[in-house]
Amino acid sequence: METGNRKSAEINYVEGSNYLDELRRNQKSNKIKDNVTGVFEASYFNLWRKQAHFSGVMFWFCYGNFQGRGKDVLFLAAEPKYEFIYPKADPIIARGLSPFQEKLLLPLDVNGKNFNQHDGRSILNDRDGKPNGQTATEDKGDVLRKVYRFLSEEEFWQLNKYGHGYFEAKDYNVDFFENLLGPENESPTYLRYYIGLDENENPSQMRIFLVPADDHGNNIKVLKNPRRANKTTEPYLLQKSWPPPPDTF
Repeated sequence: METGNRKSAEINYVEGSNYLDELRRNQKSNKIKDNVTGVFEASYFNLWRKQAHFSGVMFWFCYGNFQGRGKDVLFLAAEPKYEFIYPKADPIIARGLSPFQEKLLLPLDVNGKNFNQHDGRSILNDRDGKPNGQTATEDKGDVLRKVYRFLSEEEFWQLNKYGHGYFEAKDYNVDFFENLLGPENESPTYLRYYIGLDENENPSQMRIFLVPADDHGNNIKVLKNPRRANKTTEPYLLQKSWPPPPDTF
């Protein structure tokens, strides 16, 4: 989707699947493929976005123990940001950012996908069902250690040298989290993330995008359009993270 100079993007399933297909073509990204998607309870994001001075959500790339699985897992930890401006013009400052909240939100579950048998669109069409895990948080010090682990793995740092992805709340008076989580997107119960690749952004190719999921844990595919009788449309998917910027300008 072309967005001109706007540093934001509400994308659709075709564009989301393109990021996953690019990951599929990459032969050196097995650790990402093994942990390509995770799911959060949307209620926490709704609580954050309704607070005064909400600026956005920071996702931290973590690599390490997750839910006692017995092996290292790639996952995202999330925290709200308030009165925060991302240092877009200064990569040195951006690389020096670290978790701020004392506790960060962890996904309910993290899963891999079989990229040998499925393309991006079929992965997004999977009926993943309700996540099995319980809501949990992790101390910022533990999160930071796992971010350092992420940045020490060649497979990861070649594709993201920052260890995070920041989603701004608003741009040009458009409330992206309202569009993603509000009633026009059927007020999703869960928020699922995917990690894909954007071949146009080098060296920060890892691209997070967010997908609304219903109370059964399945991605919402079709919306009823209240303004047009008997018409349906696709939901908003949000891809609005730094780095890399959602579009080049």
